[in-house]
Amino acid sequence: MQADKRTRARELAMQALYQLDVQGPELLEDLGLFFSEEEGDDSVRKLASDWTKGTWENLAQCDEIIKDSTIRWQFTRLAPVDIIGLSVEISSRYTTKSCDKRGD
Repeated sequence: MQADKRTRARELAMQALYQLDVQGPELLEDLGLFFSEEEGDDSVRKLASDWTKGTWENLAQCDEIIKDSTIRWQFTRLAPVDIIGLSVEISSRYTTKSCDKRGD
């Protein structure tokens, strides 16, 4: 998958996770509609959905990784969108087989 598609999927996942954070888990049922309205590419929608669900299911673990990694900074001082972005990245690395291949 091209990098720009992965970037778009990450953007959609972050938007969906922010909505879930604000509106609650009942929104999970409507994610398919959200992704369909926002993106025409099936592969982007699937990746965004996988990352959103994987991140949401593993949010507590992602939060712990972020907390353990922050040096001289309190987790509570991080903006929600920053936490969501970091969580998507962590989740995409650990929960999907299609992780970014950048030599790491």
